[in-house]
Formats: sequence, C-alpha cells, structure tokens
Amino acid sequence: MKIKNLIFKRQYEILSSLETEEVISKLKLITFKFNNNPLENNKFEGKIESNSFKILPIFDFGPREQLRPEIIGVIKNTEEKNVIKLEFRIPNFVLYLLIILINLGVVTYLYFKPLKNESFLTWKFFLFIIVLSTLMFFNYLNTKIEKSIKILSRTLEGNEKNIC
Repeated sequence: MKIKNLIFKRQYEILSSLETEEVISKLKLITFKFNNNPLENNKFEGKIESNSFKILPIFDFGPREQLRPEIIGVIKNTEEKNVIKLEFRIPNFVLYLLIILINLGVVTYLYFKPLKNESFLTWKFFLFIIVLSTLMFFNYLNTKIEKSIKILSRTLEGNEKNIC
C-alpha cells in the first residue's frame, strides 16, 4: 500500500434504506454539475451517474476553494439496503503543490540560514513549523470529511461506517 493512500485517503460506507433511484435523485438535489451556477441548497459540485458519483464539497467555501477532498462514491444494491461506498482523497495537484511548497521552503531556508549557525531560527524550529503546518492541513481535511459524511448520511437517510 502506498504511503499516499495511507495518509491522504479515507473510506466510509453509508447504509441507506432508499432505492438506488432515490439515492441518485437526493444526491442531485444537493449537487450541481461542474461549471454551473450553484443554488442555495447545493452542498457539493460534481458528476453523478447511474450507480456512481464524483463530487467535491462546497458547503464551507465556494467551488473554487482548492483544499477540499474528492469524494468518489459507488452505490451497491444488497437485499436489505443500499450500500454507498465513499472514498475521500486529496486531488493529486494539491498534493504535488504541497510537496513543491515544502521543498521550496526548505531550500530557501537553507540558502539564507546555513545549518551551522545556531540561533532561534534553527533548522529544528523550521522542521517544527513544517510538521505543525502539515498537522493543521490534516485537521482541516478531516473536518471537511466529517462534515461531508454528516451531510451525505443525513441526505441519504443512512448510517455511516468508517472502513479505513
């Protein structure tokens, strides 16, 4: 398993008593297609197909807010209930942008502040800032994921379960 998937990917299931068509129609009520004007009750933007969807949350910010997880869902029929499998992940371009920014910050720091110079702004402090920023990003991401799960679970009249 890749480290990227371990860190930047979460999987959940929502068990819903609704039929597949009802799930799709309820999702369409809170989701608008890409590049369309959002309505007031829209919480997501994306693409919804007959038994799968790919959406992005917009409930906290506008659709151009880039630090938001992709939600990829698959609707599976079982005898009693529909199982909506959700996969939350970071878009690749955001991940690459974060890596480039961290590397650029390290190179800039090392250029202006060599490792042998001991002061308040040592490399240990700089490393602490990187770790703190990463933890803040994960916290922000997890908050978005939790809010998305609550909205989807309430809309689809289901119970959520964390898989991974």
